[in-house]
Amino acid sequence: LSIRGYTCLVVFLPALVIPAALVLNRFFAKFGLPLTCIGAMCFTGIVTFALLMIANINPPSAWTLAAFIITIYLSYPITVLSQLAASPMLDRIAPIDKRGYVQGVFSTNFNLTLAISPWLLGLLADYTSTKNMILFAVLINFVGALLYTPLIFHKYLQRTKPNQKRNSGELDSEKQQLNPAKHSTTHEINGYQTIES
Repeated sequence: LSIRGYTCLVVFLPALVIPAALVLNRFFAKFGLPLTCIGAMCFTGIVTFALLMIANINPPSAWTLAAFIITIYLSYPITVLSQLAASPMLDRIAPIDKRGYVQGVFSTNFNLTLAISPWLLGLLADYTSTKNMILFAVLINFVGALLYTPLIFHKYLQRTKPNQKRNSGELDSEKQQLNPAKHSTTHEINGYQTIES
């Protein structure tokens, strides 16, 4: 693969986030946020392992290169669904008055991981092999999917139809967090008014 070919491959790959964004709501409506995220992480692990197998085909040829590039381009829109599902899930489960803080913590951790993980994986590749490093990355995807599994049962992350209204209990909870005074009860004790939430 020439430098120009590699440049084109890398430059145009992020553009495939656009079709992922277009079908995102359909996945969320059909499978729910957590299951979409888990499925995308497992799919990423499987595709990464498949790419490793393609890369190890000997002798390499134009056909193996074509298979490698086609696999990346066809799978990338699905693999990014796990990233696109994370923020909406946080918005659903975080207290409404703490959503900015929660999203900030998530973004900080996400970007720190992006900054540190290539270095750590590079060290792993140097001390063992590139193959072992990629297999470790595959394992991380499946472990991450396993850690997300309890979110499937969260009451605010249940699957909803595209035109279905959100759970009334969830909306009442958000309204109370936004304006607790409207959801308070006033009592008068010995001439003094007390407010009970």
